[in-house]
Amino acid sequence: MPKDLVSASKPSLLAPYTLDNAQVSKASKALLKHIQSKAQKQELSSGKKNLLTADSTEDTSTVDAQPVWLIFATKTHIVDQARLKPGKIILPHPLYSIPSTPSKSSKTSSSVVAKFDPSLQTSICLITADPQRSFKEAVDHPSFPASLKSQITKVIGLEKLTKRYQTFESRRQLQSEHDIFLADDRIITRLPKVLGKAFYKGSKRPLPVNLSPPQARKKNRDPAVTSVGKTPAATTDVNGNPSKAAPPTQLAAEIQRALSATQVYLSPSVTTAIRVGSSSFTPEQIAANIDTVVREMVERFVPKKWANVKAIHVKGANTLALPIWLADELWVDEGHVLAEEEVQEREKRRIEGGGERRHGLGVKRKALREAAAGGAKDVNADGDADERRKSKRIKDSADE
Repeated sequence: MPKDLVSASKPSLLAPYTLDNAQVSKASKALLKHIQSKAQKQELSSGKKNLLTADSTEDTSTVDAQPVWLIFATKTHIVDQARLKPGKIILPHPLYSIPSTPSKSSKTSSSVVAKFDPSLQTSICLITADPQRSFKEAVDHPSFPASLKSQITKVIGLEKLTKRYQTFESRRQLQSEHDIFLADDRIITRLPKVLGKAFYKGSKRPLPVNLSPPQARKKNRDPAVTSVGKTPAATTDVNGNPSKAAPPTQLAAEIQRALSATQVYLSPSVTTAIRVGSSSFTPEQIAANIDTVVREMVERFVPKKWANVKAIHVKGANTLALPIWLADELWVDEGHVLAEEEVQEREKRRIEGGGERRHGLGVKRKALREAAAGGAKDVNADGDADERRKSKRIKDSADE
């Protein structure tokens, strides 16, 4: 093992380990340098300008840049079955450039928001529960931030989405028209069947966002008062019916929170990939996001915390994984370690058991062959008896 790698010799639940900031920074710089160098080589060979190597004064969207992933390896499975609803980790440097609406008393909005770049126009498609009218009214409400409203170019309900986009070509066109897709977390599990595999192979997988009104949430909040400005919440639509959408200010805060977070998709495996940035980020931004994601993963998602962490790597879309943390021991606790004598005894029993199974299989095959041979003899015997009976009938007929 290289000397500059951080290792955990004795993992323990009571001894929380931390990342080596120098190692994380070193890996981030090396990865970004490799991605940029590879992009420059491709630009020279093709003779076309690459977006990844454009000047900082030009429009370099994070959507077009290559993603940077954190590969989190554990010693045992994190969960027993796959979860369609991902977990969220708020990043100090969000993956998307979004407008910020700071508020002194807001409790629903994230404390970490991105700086809005007016030159970067991001198209957001908002997929909502039915009916969609209440959500469109909330987005068009005067209290909804104008800077964020300009980014939401489409609001569509699940019913219309299912009817309008039934063919592969129409879904592909929808995917190309927007940069980011946000979906109501109440219908997020139904979208894979509606949108198809195209949306779930690339980087435009719909991000879940909580669009439900306060009275429909688990936490008991006052639906008549919002956290921004203490103004009455829009809990009813224009016809006076109960609205399925959150108040405009709260809706905007939830959208900003979803865009400020990275998604954690858990499955019954020992490897989890979390996006922590893109090639347009600086090494310091990548390192800060990695530190946050590792801390949240260990505290919230990994059973037995650091004792269950095997390795942590960082990689690009088409690069090798660079290690930033490795554990010396491959087991969670001492109960998973077998003595040499016990290993040999188990191997001996396995070999003996395999021999017995092979012997039993041979006996079974022999019995089947004998049964088949006996059946053939019975068939021949029955055939001879039939011939004798037939000859006897012919002889009796001749005598008469």
